[in-house]
Amino acid sequence: MELPGETYLFNLSLIAVTFTAVSALVMLLRQTMGGKLSNFDVYLITSFISFGFAIAISALLPPLVSFYELSSVALWSVSSGLAAVIMGSTVATNVRRRHVVAKEPMSWSVRSSFLANSLSAIILLVNAAVPPWQGVHLFAGALTLSMAALMWAFVRRIGSLVGDKPGEDWDPKRG
Repeated sequence: MELPGETYLFNLSLIAVTFTAVSALVMLLRQTMGGKLSNFDVYLITSFISFGFAIAISALLPPLVSFYELSSVALWSVSSGLAAVIMGSTVATNVRRRHVVAKEPMSWSVRSSFLANSLSAIILLVNAAVPPWQGVHLFAGALTLSMAALMWAFVRRIGSLVGDKPGEDWDPKRG
């Protein structure tokens, strides 16, 4: 029996993995134009990859948990709870890494990206804990929000290079 929203979740997982590969290639291609990877470059690559993989793995959780033939409430509680832990820990880890590699305060756009991903984790927690609201709608919505925030952050980061020399390091204050 197919899980409601299963096709959407599989597609979201594929998009997340594809995005992760493309973002890593773009970041590395940029470096081939101008020199070695700085600590901030490594942080950016790690951040995009970790969020992409967190989304991909989270999107695969409901189909995986469905193999255990749990009730609908248990399926969404387990899947959403695990996804909330994955997304929340990814946000916390990347915020901590950002503070290590860049002493400058985060711009409003960086903060809003982390906020959107934090909101995604909160929505997943609600989906895990509030049975009347549970379902694929909140689960898929939370992961889609996170994917959109990730893509927006990537495009914003690439856009921050406009006017700069290709060999210069990323400016943590921009984008």
